[in-house]
Amino acid sequence: MTYRLIQWLWYRSRFLYLFFYPFSICVQILQKIRFYLYQVGFIKSYKLPVKVIVIGNLTAGGSGKTPLTINIAQRLASLGLKVGIHVSGYKSKNAAEIKILDCDSTAEEVGDEALEISQLTGCKIVKGRDKVRAISTLLKHEPLDVVICDDGLQHHRLRRDHNILIDDTKENFNKLYIPFGPLRCSIDEIQSPDLIFTRDLEESLNQFTLRPGLIKNIRHETVSKGLFSLGFHAVTGIAKPKSFFSNLEGISENIHFHEFPDHFNFSKKDLIFDDELPILMTHKDIVKCCEDWGLPIYYLEGKIDFSSDAEKALNEFIVNIQ
Repeated sequence: MTYRLIQWLWYRSRFLYLFFYPFSICVQILQKIRFYLYQVGFIKSYKLPVKVIVIGNLTAGGSGKTPLTINIAQRLASLGLKVGIHVSGYKSKNAAEIKILDCDSTAEEVGDEALEISQLTGCKIVKGRDKVRAISTLLKHEPLDVVICDDGLQHHRLRRDHNILIDDTKENFNKLYIPFGPLRCSIDEIQSPDLIFTRDLEESLNQFTLRPGLIKNIRHETVSKGLFSLGFHAVTGIAKPKSFFSNLEGISENIHFHEFPDHFNFSKKDLIFDDELPILMTHKDIVKCCEDWGLPIYYLEGKIDFSSDAEKALNEFIVNIQ
């Protein structure tokens, strides 16, 4: 309910847009002053002894940062580079705590995105709100060639070698700054991005799209779509659930949709329904579920498709990282 209210306030309410506009301007001015103080060295920033790539966007929520992080990490690892990844640990039990993921880490401890990235890349993952301290801690335990930060273009305390920006502002009517709108910063506060991607925008440069892949069970084994032909429960707790639900068209005519808040921590009782139909989720959702629950839980893989110009630009970027 809270998420839907925020979305309505940010994107639908013209009156509140006009009311909050002056306050947003104040936030914008303060952010620009802070950015300038980092630029001139009045506030100290830190260069770490490893190549750092930061992937981020301009607005809050659901732009595709994590899938892009996973894709780039997989490409770099396939070249033999030792890749580490930093995540903020959003919605984890103690987001400020620095923790290197291991085989016993749970979504409650480190956040769902951290577990998802770990499972899909096999890279060393560290979570913690303080990026400089978190990455420094990871480097003490693991020699790395490159570290990717999933989010953090506005975190100027950490110097970076490369910025990758997902420009997701064109779809937004409300251009106000958080908390009055979805905008985190303006594009001129991003220090010379090496790559700028757009998502799901026709006739735009460097476009990527998230497509559905295979359906797998909680043990990551591929199953047939025929298992869902008689109907299923589509359950998700992501920022933009419609993007997931739209990928389910054609699987069955009997789909029961269940929308939870972003980063929702599922328990067994949340997934018990009055029938025996299977449950289909995203990979980000299923990392918070347990095989011991004995429920018919499955997930739809997501894959990222690049336009030809985006694929070319990304390949050139990867070559220059080596």
